[in-house]
Amino acid sequence: MNYPIKYQFAKDQNEKVININDLENTPEIRKKQYFCFSCNQPVTPVLGKTRQKHFRHLVSGVCSVETYLHNLSKRLFYQIYSQCLENNLSFDIELSRKEICVTCEDLDITCDLGKTPVRFSLTDYFPLIFLEQPCDGFIPDVLLLNENGEKIFIEFAVTHESTEEKLLYGNRVIEFDVSNEKSLQPIMDRLLSQTNPQIKFENFKSPKPQKVMRTQCNKKFLFFMLKNDGSAYILQDTPKKYRYRLNRGDISYSKLVTEFKYSIDTTYVNEVIDAHNEGCLIKNCFLCRYHAKNEFRDIEDPPIFCKFLKKTIKSTYAVSCQYYRPDSEVFKTYIVTDFWELNSDNEIQNPFKV
Repeated sequence: MNYPIKYQFAKDQNEKVININDLENTPEIRKKQYFCFSCNQPVTPVLGKTRQKHFRHLVSGVCSVETYLHNLSKRLFYQIYSQCLENNLSFDIELSRKEICVTCEDLDITCDLGKTPVRFSLTDYFPLIFLEQPCDGFIPDVLLLNENGEKIFIEFAVTHESTEEKLLYGNRVIEFDVSNEKSLQPIMDRLLSQTNPQIKFENFKSPKPQKVMRTQCNKKFLFFMLKNDGSAYILQDTPKKYRYRLNRGDISYSKLVTEFKYSIDTTYVNEVIDAHNEGCLIKNCFLCRYHAKNEFRDIEDPPIFCKFLKKTIKSTYAVSCQYYRPDSEVFKTYIVTDFWELNSDNEIQNPFKV
């Protein structure tokens, strides 16, 4: 939203930026001279109680708002940053850093927790500042440097953004979208945040992700479980419950399901086939030469029709079936349609679970 320009700022005879809100209505203040950042004509402070404080031109004429905002922006940044360096104060930037939960890293589970802001002190890293100093064939509004030759261009875009050539050169650029005097508040706050849509950070590397540990997590994952008797199922639960399940001692093979193929049931069949191909002791009707899909089943019905026994069965029936015959020619191109539904808790109802 664009707010009207009230000429909140002017400069004194020493080119110092003056904020009208810092002035008191005294005779001494009125005797001082102030000048416009655009036309360089004298302005006088209006400090009455009935109207908003502002600087008023003494002589009417053409004054460019664009020039006023642009000249003000770079002078204000230069002045405040220089004061921070002189007084050992911090002028910060705030970049977004990814957080990753590694509580279950031993299970090959890491969770992206989103991004959080992290602060860096510009004044600690860049103790040198220049106003409109030529650099690398460009003239940035403000240039920050350090002893290692690292640099940051500070640019203020009132109507024109930085050129593509400047951005592609590779130097880090912080660009302000300045539409009014309120846009300059981050400079006065000494904090430039990547979360501010009016400030762009170009050619900055993302901070290294932060690893965190959480004491409790209710996030659920899919785990393929193979029992000692050869039966297999998919467990949908938390890593804590997964560890508890492993500790019962009847699981011969298990893994986190990381690749979701078309649907949950297709994923289950692929995990069954993979376990068989890896040499695991697994008995499952989806591997058997005598199985067929139960075409006309309801969700509660068994998913398999056994062509040998002439009846519908669960996939784990193979564990005790004397006619079970795994045949790679049958299952090597197997594709299953979806047999799955969700219950009221949005949990998967697994027709293959024993």
